[in-house]
Amino acid sequence: MKPHDNENRIDYMVFSGHKMYAPFGVGVLVGDRDVFEQGDPDTVGGGVVDIVTLEEAYWTDLPDKEEAGTPDIIGVVALAKAVRMLQSVGWKAIIDHESELTSYALTRLKEIKGVTLYGQTDPTTASQRLGVVSMNVEGLPHALTAAILSHEGAIGVRSGCFCAHLYVKNLLHLSDEDSRILGEQILARDRSNVPGTIRMSFGIYNTTKEIDRFIEMIKKIVAGDYDKNYVLNKEKGEYTNPRLQFKFEEYFQV
Repeated sequence: MKPHDNENRIDYMVFSGHKMYAPFGVGVLVGDRDVFEQGDPDTVGGGVVDIVTLEEAYWTDLPDKEEAGTPDIIGVVALAKAVRMLQSVGWKAIIDHESELTSYALTRLKEIKGVTLYGQTDPTTASQRLGVVSMNVEGLPHALTAAILSHEGAIGVRSGCFCAHLYVKNLLHLSDEDSRILGEQILARDRSNVPGTIRMSFGIYNTTKEIDRFIEMIKKIVAGDYDKNYVLNKEKGEYTNPRLQFKFEEYFQV
């Protein structure tokens, strides 16, 4: 984090465990001890006090002062394991693998007429970007493309604005008037026309064979070779297909 007098000093560092292959629900906040010693705990509950009276609570010492309730012990253990796993693989190997997959995916996708790619799309510069590729199939809502990939290809992708609404609107060239109308529709509980893209992203476990499978499905979607019985839930802005429901009883037994 560097000394206080360093101009490049980091005051706080925050990250979520699930971004590093750990389970959801655990994260890390690193800051100076003297900051957390001041004032009341951010969250109060069991374990953060030494003494409680009718007039006052006397907070215990760090780190217990900031750890109200039952800690996510399993999540912390899993996060530590994930960190050690990433260290054993090494950042260079991870970056090289991600760059290889990204370059391969961009090369294959650029060959498909009817697919629009967003952002930096030059396969030769894949090492300078993250392994995340945003796209749309022309003439098809992003949510429908995602639903087809899921129902008919067993491929999971994110769709929508990805917690970056203003940026995605800019990428899609939405005007101020378009945004105003869209806002009115959403407030009226109609998300039918929410803009967005689909997003494929790579992890250390992905392979080029999986990209080939994705490309195969995208080509089928572009050609219109998919089930036509998808139904839009206007309030959620999501598509489902009553003919392609997952039969849990075939995979799980009580």
